[in-house]
Amino acid sequence: MDATSDTSKSGSARSSASARKAGKQLTIDRAFVEEYAPRYPISDLEDRVLRKDGPRALKKGVMKRKAFLRIGQWKGLAALSRLEQHPAEDVEFITSLAVSRKTPDKFRVSLLRVLDGVGVPLASSVLSAVFPTRFAIMDARATDALHAAGHLDSGNPARADYAHYISTMRTLAEDCGCSLVDLYRALYAWAKDR
Repeated sequence: MDATSDTSKSGSARSSASARKAGKQLTIDRAFVEEYAPRYPISDLEDRVLRKDGPRALKKGVMKRKAFLRIGQWKGLAALSRLEQHPAEDVEFITSLAVSRKTPDKFRVSLLRVLDGVGVPLASSVLSAVFPTRFAIMDARATDALHAAGHLDSGNPARADYAHYISTMRTLAEDCGCSLVDLYRALYAWAKDR
């Protein structure tokens, strides 16, 4: 290998960014995650949800209404008025089923969607807060990036199957040597920059 092909990480990241902007297919690899994940702005609300509310729900086996509404403020603002109409006992009953250690993963999203205003993006946000190593947020920015990279047939989250999405995310995170949340943040930041 000659010296010209041995580029630094920052040089290769810049060249891969240039290639993406030039219209070539997006490549999601370790360099992509290292370049874009730090660009994702982490709000105080998101930090609270991921560091406190999610772990507390896992420990207690239920997500309290206030924590559920914070996730709505973070990722489901358009549906927040509908989410606020749910009494605490309804939220706690459904979330206790969805976050129970006994519930198979394949049922968790559907259980949360029983609550009015909860679609796959919001359900995946709840689950990614509670089970960050098993679930990832699925929203328009993440699906857009995965579509641009050829991993999804559509960039529209309404047309994407969550089981396929999460399987793709897990494979990519493993290949990139990163967490699901860092991969999501990189995808989101890339799509926002686009």
